Amino acid sequence: MLKNLDELKADVLAYLQAHHKRKFKAKEIARALKIPPAEYNTFRNVLRQWAASGAIAKHKSNSYHAAKPSSVVIGPLHVKTHGYGFLLTPEGQEDVFISLKNMGTALDGDEVKVQLFAKAAKKRPEGKVIEVLERRRRYIVGTLKKGKHYYFLVPDDLKITRDIYVHDSDLNGAKVGQKVAVEIDEWEDELL
Repeated sequence: MLKNLDELKADVLAYLQAHHKRKFKAKEIARALKIPPAEYNTFRNVLRQWAASGAIAKHKSNSYHAAKPSSVVIGPLHVKTHGYGFLLTPEGQEDVFISLKNMGTALDGDEVKVQLFAKAAKKRPEGKVIEVLERRRRYIVGTLKKGKHYYFLVPDDLKITRDIYVHDSDLNGAKVGQKVAVEIDEWEDELL
């Protein structure tokens, strides 16, 4: 079993900060910290969780490095009708652009945690939603439609760019074409 997670996290952060100019694969970090091979899969999953929370940074090449202290920001999300949005920052700071593909499951007005990307010269900061901290809305209003095998809601709010799937058992007598309000029970898959 892996040692105390807080102690392990401190060791990983110390190692990554000591080698802050390099990126490491999970296996390299495990070797450096003498993680037994039998515990490697657990260790790799813990690294992924820390990367998702912003404690460490993960690249597309599945390599890790120490996260810069200012690389994660929190604030309300303002979505435009074209699907992209901005993390609203305090006065005097530039808002962070978030493309539709980097929105995750966040909706307009949600309080979100955003991982910043490296900033290109003369461009506004850009990032990706890594966690929805608080949902602003409980219900979504729209028109009920029926696909070939399922029902879905087309939201009236143009800032919600995804349809909401509705299970047959949750229709409560609603008919196709009616205006309805739905409550999202669970929305952890950004592709839905």
